[in-house]
Amino acid sequence: MDIKKLRRAVEVLKEDLGSALIAGEIFSAHDGQGVMCLVGSESRPVANALMNKITAMIINSLKEAGFPGIGRFWQVEMNDGRLSTNIPMGDIVWGMLVDTTKVQVGLLNNVVIPKIIQLAKEAEKG
Repeated sequence: MDIKKLRRAVEVLKEDLGSALIAGEIFSAHDGQGVMCLVGSESRPVANALMNKITAMIINSLKEAGFPGIGRFWQVEMNDGRLSTNIPMGDIVWGMLVDTTKVQVGLLNNVVIPKIIQLAKEAEKG
């Protein structure tokens, strides 16, 4: 994993979302245990651990129920206009919190997320 490339991917996220980005981090994924932030903006360790645990729970629950796995990402909209997006990518999870009053969700899901997933894949290659 090329950490320098991951840092650049987070910078691209910050450039693309501007003030809509509340937090964005790439952290280790270990079934909800031992979460470690690799790179990010506005670190939130408790939130990372929670989202990592939920991600693992969703992955395991879908598998046990015989459903297909998570696609590119999963999201939860909060009642205060924030949106948590979590992108599981093997040994890492990219989590972000955005203010939906400052960005269109369609733009986030169809332009920004595919771009940062590609950047993360390039970082994974080294």
